[in-house]
Amino acid sequence: MCLGKRILRTSDRVGSRLAAQVREQLEEWRRIGAGPQLLHWIAKGVAITFTNGPPPSYDLGASLTSMTEEENSFMEAETSRLLKLGAWEEIDGGAAHCVNRVHLVPKVGSKKFRLVIDLRPLNLFCGEATCNVEGLRELNHILQPQDFMVALDLTDGYFHLDMAEESRTGGASEAAATRRAARGKPYAEAHPATSASRAPPRPPPVRLKHLGLIVDTKLGIFQVDEGKADKLRRLARDLLCEAQRSQRKVRKRELAAFAGLGQFVHLALRPARFHLREIYDVIGTLQGWNGRVSLTKQALRDLEMVGTPPGRGYGLSDLAPDRNGHAAHRQLWFRLGSRARRQVEARGYWTSEEAEDHITLNELRAVTRAVTTFRSQLEGKTVQHFEDNMGVVHIINGLTTRSPAIMAELRLLWRVLDLNGINLLTEYINTKENVHADALSRLDDEEDRQLNPKVFRMIDAVEQHSVDRFATALNTLLPRFNSRWEQPGAEAVNSLALSDEHWRSEKNWCNPPWSLLPTLADKLEQSGAAATVVTPDWPRENWAAKLDALAIEVTRIPAHTGLRVAPCVQRQYKVQQGAIAPWAGAIRKRMERIAPGDPDGLTDWIAQSLSAGSYRTYGGTWRMFQKYCDEAGVCSLPATSYTVACYLKWLGERGTVQKKSLKPYLSVINTVHKDLGYRQRPAIGALVKSMKQAYGRKVIRIRPAPRILVMPARIILDMWRRVEELTALPDLEYITKLPEIRALLACIVCYITGSRPSSIALLPLTGVAFALGSELGIQRSYVKTAPDACDFDVPGRRTVSWPVTATWQTLGRMLMRYDRMRRRVCSRATYFFNLGEKARGDAFARWLPVALRAVGAAAPPNGHYAPKSFRSGFASAVTAMNVSPDRRNYIAGWAANSHAVGTHYVDNSVVVDDAARFLFGHLIGLPPPPVEVPVAPVAPWSSSLANLASRLVTLVSPLRGET
Repeated sequence: MCLGKRILRTSDRVGSRLAAQVREQLEEWRRIGAGPQLLHWIAKGVAITFTNGPPPSYDLGASLTSMTEEENSFMEAETSRLLKLGAWEEIDGGAAHCVNRVHLVPKVGSKKFRLVIDLRPLNLFCGEATCNVEGLRELNHILQPQDFMVALDLTDGYFHLDMAEESRTGGASEAAATRRAARGKPYAEAHPATSASRAPPRPPPVRLKHLGLIVDTKLGIFQVDEGKADKLRRLARDLLCEAQRSQRKVRKRELAAFAGLGQFVHLALRPARFHLREIYDVIGTLQGWNGRVSLTKQALRDLEMVGTPPGRGYGLSDLAPDRNGHAAHRQLWFRLGSRARRQVEARGYWTSEEAEDHITLNELRAVTRAVTTFRSQLEGKTVQHFEDNMGVVHIINGLTTRSPAIMAELRLLWRVLDLNGINLLTEYINTKENVHADALSRLDDEEDRQLNPKVFRMIDAVEQHSVDRFATALNTLLPRFNSRWEQPGAEAVNSLALSDEHWRSEKNWCNPPWSLLPTLADKLEQSGAAATVVTPDWPRENWAAKLDALAIEVTRIPAHTGLRVAPCVQRQYKVQQGAIAPWAGAIRKRMERIAPGDPDGLTDWIAQSLSAGSYRTYGGTWRMFQKYCDEAGVCSLPATSYTVACYLKWLGERGTVQKKSLKPYLSVINTVHKDLGYRQRPAIGALVKSMKQAYGRKVIRIRPAPRILVMPARIILDMWRRVEELTALPDLEYITKLPEIRALLACIVCYITGSRPSSIALLPLTGVAFALGSELGIQRSYVKTAPDACDFDVPGRRTVSWPVTATWQTLGRMLMRYDRMRRRVCSRATYFFNLGEKARGDAFARWLPVALRAVGAAAPPNGHYAPKSFRSGFASAVTAMNVSPDRRNYIAGWAANSHAVGTHYVDNSVVVDDAARFLFGHLIGLPPPPVEVPVAPVAPWSSSLANLASRLVTLVSPLRGET
């Protein structure tokens, strides 16, 4: 570290006193089993590894140019101490190779300072290194009951290892007080230490405080110090108060401070991470640290749980202080005693909606329902749970997950566990060992039936039933039911084993499996209970004669309204039409050679083996490979590894694909060969692997994709003027220009309304409502569009209306003229901007070049215009005109308080011009500019319609204040 103007010579002493002490104990380190890397560091020092040789010389200038008296005194004392210790060593001025800056940071609660040398510029030239740091979590696997513990704090622990001689070329920092150069030593593990004390010996403790957490080996628990518990509650209450004052908005820094403290104590407070999951999601909604974030309802509930004081309602009971004044956690981090084993069975079916969910979510649902089923037997107990899904094991033990759906189910499970005092210890078990539970999940009960609910309601209206004796949670017709298996909501299992008194005390509804009808008949005869029994019409069976003798009334139900099998989603399948592979023709030709005519229809199945998204990606990459093969004159089917290696070289020379994007370009080659039945996979192997490595080293400058620019308002105004000119054309000539007019109007409407381009492309016929002299309404839809389908998302379609000023009167007439002419050309169209072709959500991308060519506009060389440019142009223009964010978001259909608008759409470099005032002046109350209304000439073959349009223009002029 270079300080001041005085230059001292480099000392002959190499290495620090602490490093010498460690080096003297080298054999002792080797005896206790230190690794070879650590032994090398102790003997030779730690070498700095540079990526491309040593960095060039640099000097970042002087530091600490204006120190206070306290800072100056501390700096002098610290410099002398470290030079004496050997942590720093003096060098001459010419040896200072890299001069960095130094800072002094005051320590909290004291008058001392922390010396910080900023080596980030030097780290840019160093290779990446990893370090495994052991923490309190490892105590779970180290400590045993009643272990003694001692806390050690090594002084100057960062200087116990030397720097290797070849790396001692002078990283330095410059300040203004004196002129010295010092090299810092890297941090490494401390050497074995011994200590002596004059105090009388005391028994080592089994309870130790470390970094605010208390480790107790007698009880086998972690505990939170009461001071940290109070601080956590106080932070939660402060955030709740701020959210109440500011409409659920809090400062992101304060929320992050709360999350950091909660994460710190999660070892001693198991629910901490559980209640922090939503907090972290809220923190991630805003980039940067300066600003406010909106708390969700779940985040507010989590803060209330943490902020509830002990003993005041439902809060975090784990924070309740014990008699020693500490907040204890009940979780054992080693197990004591034994556990009793009792085998019970529980099973059920998924609904059709649940069956489509991810397997991890359904596995967690199974745990929740099993615990709910046996909660009365498990209350207040520790339960050992074996699970063959590693994801579920991690989620339950960690009490957190990134998936919102799984997190919602985890909250349900946690509530059941917490309310019933159940401690669930989940452990992974291999699927091969989970035989019994796996067999239950695959069991299909074909006798599980349900009577048509409409027929049941008719019967139940005459005789009110109290319990369904043979049902499941999915097909029960009454709130109370008995089941064959344990499941949530079931009052009893195996209803036939219940006592006769129990049967006589209820009005029983019985729709049993047909194999149990003989047993049920005996049960009813023995107990004399009142029951309604649903049976098949088999009069010759023995049980039928017995039931007829017991029956008061027998009713036959028509077959079409009678029994139906309960939904068993495990056996419901259907064949659906999927996307077709771009190489389906090649598959068909290949199949012709194997089985002429393909009598079994295998081609259609093989050509639909992947999803539509995969085929969209693979379509372009496969055409790229075919293009190379055509240019090189080589065969693409079957290809060789040498051909693929040459293909990689060709891609690198084109400079359009970077290394991390190579995967779809290679995997499609293997996929096509697999679909066509070839054994070889040409895109794998040693040759292709070597080419990929070379690709990453040689192709380092990839031409970046053009930047998407903001659409300027002047181009939209040019489109407006162009449509005005075309609107004045006769009908016959107007129709010939209809595709151009369609593209121009779609761009104008998309821009001035801030709509999604896909929403404009799929604007329905009724999406434009124009009332003369009143208002113009344009309907937009929240649309998520794929190239082959569109799916309307909630809250669905919405119409936004504008008062008709002169500007909007002109736009309304242009839309009416277009709509009238479009109906002549395409009377069966279902969308406003559809001219007979297939309606697609991505059609706007094809209309954009047409509109730009019509007005002679082009993007600058540094970017291009895309459909997103229109929403960005709208957001940037109205923001520059000081339109309120709430009104801007309402018009464009963005969510209220959306942060994505400012991050991804608004360009603050956009300035307000005359075009923006013309298009958006009505939003801030500017008077409308004068607009000339073009009147279409009368065509001979459509004179009546043209005259009608002329009369409409004449009628509306007085309403506009014109003569």
